[in-house]
Amino acid sequence: MNSRKPLKVCIIDDEPLAREGLCWLVGQEPDVEVHGSFATGNEAVDQLRLFRPDLLFLDVQMPQLNGFEVLRELVEVHQPVVIFVTAHEMYSLQAFRVKAFDYLLKPFSDDDLRTTLNRARQYVQGLQALREKSETFLTTLVAKTKRGTEQIPVCQIESITSYDYYTCVVAGSQKYLLRQSMNELEKQLNPSEFVRIHRTAIVPIRLIQSFTSDQAATFSGACFPVSRAGLARLKARLLR
Repeated sequence: MNSRKPLKVCIIDDEPLAREGLCWLVGQEPDVEVHGSFATGNEAVDQLRLFRPDLLFLDVQMPQLNGFEVLRELVEVHQPVVIFVTAHEMYSLQAFRVKAFDYLLKPFSDDDLRTTLNRARQYVQGLQALREKSETFLTTLVAKTKRGTEQIPVCQIESITSYDYYTCVVAGSQKYLLRQSMNELEKQLNPSEFVRIHRTAIVPIRLIQSFTSDQAATFSGACFPVSRAGLARLKARLLR
């Protein structure tokens, strides 16, 4: 029995026939699910933040946002494996500078697409296996206080905010200052339990009572700023 997760794919191309044809061809492949297809970059960006696809087929020349601008919009939120699909060879160097997985020149054959898709599938599965193997999240934090060295159970954390050159952790109504950076802590906390809503704030998902486009409130009444990237993360975690 095949227990592999289906490959989640999104497609962005402003040419209707090319987009529909690519959707159909990709959708015929085993273990692949097309989660969305879009005609413009603007239309796609907000949805991609929510879908968080494994693989993105991306045209270069499009109205509003071009392919490279779409990737810049996603960089803080989610970085899928990218295959550029375009009729213009001139962008190939720029594509690989942004770490594109492959670059398909239109018109391409069905066999070319299948070969690239199979390679991308294997690559994504390898990344997922490495991620699952290496994911070990913190259960306690260690803080030095006037009382000595104290352990802070992660399950008691109410918020984490940046404070000058320190990070301030609120847990059990106590405040602790750590020398770890926000980026370091974010990587060590379980993303299914914590969400970074701003460069200065990480909060437990279970404690978020409400949020707007620029602010989030917890059940304790505390309020924190929300960035554009943080808003996308909140929607992805809370509105699924």
